[in-house]
Formats: sequence, structure tokens, C-alpha cells
Amino acid sequence: MALSTAPSALAFLAQRHDDAQKAIEHFHSLLHTREGNDVTLWFLGEATRLIAVLLDTLSQSDTFRHPKESLLLGPWLKLAAKLRLPWGLTPRAPTRLPLSAISGRAAERMGVLADILEDWQILNRFWGLLDMWVAIKTLLADTLRSLREKKPVNWPDTLGRALEHLCLVGYHFGEATAWLTGRRFLGWSTKMQEKMTLLSVRSWAGYLILVMIRRLAQLMPQRIDGSSDKRAPEWDAQSRKEWNREFFNNLAWFPVAISLSVPGGLLPTTLTSILAFNASVRPVRDIWEDTKEEGKEGGVEAS
Repeated sequence: MALSTAPSALAFLAQRHDDAQKAIEHFHSLLHTREGNDVTLWFLGEATRLIAVLLDTLSQSDTFRHPKESLLLGPWLKLAAKLRLPWGLTPRAPTRLPLSAISGRAAERMGVLADILEDWQILNRFWGLLDMWVAIKTLLADTLRSLREKKPVNWPDTLGRALEHLCLVGYHFGEATAWLTGRRFLGWSTKMQEKMTLLSVRSWAGYLILVMIRRLAQLMPQRIDGSSDKRAPEWDAQSRKEWNREFFNNLAWFPVAISLSVPGGLLPTTLTSILAFNASVRPVRDIWEDTKEEGKEGGVEAS
């Protein structure tokens, strides 16, 4: 019996090793793209921030401050004290554990790590203004080309995209200047730094609203090729997939952006962290699936 189960156990371990190696290689290839690096950092930052917030909440709860009096931890502490006595470990040690202090220190460390990851993200997004310059230039060139060639221009969509780009300019500019002010590179006041932070968050909220409006407008019947008849747009699988991703990913971030747009926050910190973590999971999952599909296609072509 033992001899028969040994090969199966070894095969199971070998399969798990291969799966882990493929996952690591997949994750490594994901980090080599700028988008993959950005969404991964964002996810790690939000996950770390959520852990810090939860630990801080626990450190301030009565359950951790007075564990002996807690209905949840009290019986377990008494049982642990009784079990230690026969072993001669610490018979006279107090049964009150410094759970509040431990969770408080852990929350502080996780908060510092979250700040480091946030700085890393901001430094990566410094190139966002260049991206906006290229995007605005491309949009303007495409519009002028259509006018010269007397092709129909979808003005609502074009103006909507232009406003989206302007909102992103405000987002990147406000975030960069607020961060540089906090690092004392810019000699602006703390009040100006707060204004730049609000400009960044509110521009981001405006961008989310515009994207969702533009995506919803794409579902409405419209004139095709300048004809007078309005027809519902025809969607293939890839277009429907892109629509769902962009709309629902932005919708997930919307309550977070609205909450942060109000000084002091509109929602409780814990709820905001949970919503932000949930929103950060979606793009990581999407880009993980995309890179996995690209890897399969590359393997098929190579074979």
C-alpha cells in the first residue's frame, strides 16, 4: 500500500512544482509590461493598506485591549494558562496577552509598507503627463484627418474623449505636485498640497464619470456611416469583453474616488479600503488572463 501511494504522492508534488513554476514565470512576464507593473503595484498597495486598516481597527477594539474580559478570547486564554501549568513553562506568567500592542505595531509596519508602495506607484505615474500629451495629439490628428477627408466625425465621442484626457492631465498634475510638495522638492504650503491632492482625486472622479457615460452612450442606437437611420451597434465577443472591463472596472473605483473627493472622506476608512482592494483586484485578474492567453497563442505558434 505504501509503495503504491509513493509514486502518486511524488507525481502530485511534481505537478504542484510545475504549476508553481509556471505561475512564477507568468507573473514575471506580467511585470515586464508597464501596465502589468502598474496594476500589480496598485493591487499590492491596496492589499497592504487594507491589512493595515484592519489591524489598526483590531488594536483599538475592546476584545484586544481587554482579552481576559472578552467573551471571545477570555475562555481561550484561561484554557491556555491551564495547559501551560503541567508543562512547567510559565506557571506564573500573566494570562493577559498584549494583543492590542502587537496588532498596533503590525498595523504601523504595514502602513509604512503601504506608503512605500504608494510612492513607487506615483513615481511610475510621473510619465502619465507624456502619455496624455501623446493621446491628445493623436485624438486631434485623427479628428483633423477626418475633417480633411470629409469623413463623418462622432463629435460626442470625440469631445468626451478630449474631456477624459483633460481630467487625466489634472489627475497626474495634481498627484505629482502634491507628492513633490510633500517631499519638499516644491516649496508650496501644506494648504496648497491639500488643494493639489483634491484636484487630483476630483479629476480622477470626473474621468471615471466621463468614461462610464461614453460607454453607456455606445449602447444607444446611432447613425452608421452618416446614414439617416439609427441602428443598434453590433458587438463581437472582443468588443463586448472590452466594454465590460472598462465600464465595470471604472464603476468599481467610482465610490472610492467620490469618497476621497470630500475632505476627510465621505465613507469610513475601513469601507473605503475594502472597496479599493476589491477594485484593484479586477485589473490584475484581467491582465493575468490576457497574458495567459498570449502565452498560449505563442506556444501554439511556436509548435
